Amino acid sequence: MSKFDLSRIVGSADVSDSDTELREIPLDKIRENSENFYPPLPEDEAEALRESIQANGLLEPLLVVADGATYRLVSGHNRLRALRDLRANALGMEYKTALCRVLPDMDADHEITAIIEANRQRKKTPAVLQQEAEALTEVYVRRKQAGETLPGRIRDRVAEVMQVSATKLANLNAIKHGLRERSLQVAWEQGTITEACALEIARMPGRDQERLETWLRAEKLPCTLRTVREFSALSIKLEHDCERAAALPQCQGDV
Repeated sequence: MSKFDLSRIVGSADVSDSDTELREIPLDKIRENSENFYPPLPEDEAEALRESIQANGLLEPLLVVADGATYRLVSGHNRLRALRDLRANALGMEYKTALCRVLPDMDADHEITAIIEANRQRKKTPAVLQQEAEALTEVYVRRKQAGETLPGRIRDRVAEVMQVSATKLANLNAIKHGLRERSLQVAWEQGTITEACALEIARMPGRDQERLETWLRAEKLPCTLRTVREFSALSIKLEHDCERAAALPQCQGDV
């Protein structure tokens, strides 16, 4: 995991690890963060993480903020789950606490930014990247409305923080709001269709997306950029043929 840069969150070059505190905190006093939208690890990766902790201990401290008598997690949700799993089995009684870095108090918007910053090097699907962009955009809009000075355009600032191009963010936003058919949305969220394929579908009218899904299912075809473009070519040809022979009943159906 890359080093967590606190100054990127609170906006001061003078803030460093010396402004935070390392301490062992009981697992029962650490709560998962409701603002964390990152999916849990697949089971095979979760098992590998548990084995790593058993062999090497916790290599990176969890990041938390104080919340009354408990602590709210900012980074380390998978590691916390792994520790709890180890504690729950018969051989894991020693897993009662976790080494944590306690971050300074921050408002809700800075906390959301901290969650995203802490996951900066994580492997993510394009759908998760879009969630990040949406969350950061909302945060920066609220911060700017509250009077905070944020130079440059918000879209460019979000792209810089996420280390992606503004064009990519625009494409992800188009996919988020352009996909209409639920099964295609799920495929996008699960990462089973590519960004180029999803963008091609998102540019289609909703009715054509429904027809595409029906056609793919009937033909038992994968949803790829090639098959989507093949469907589009067939649709254009059928529409052209029907215009030339509108009275033919076989031209009244769908692809």
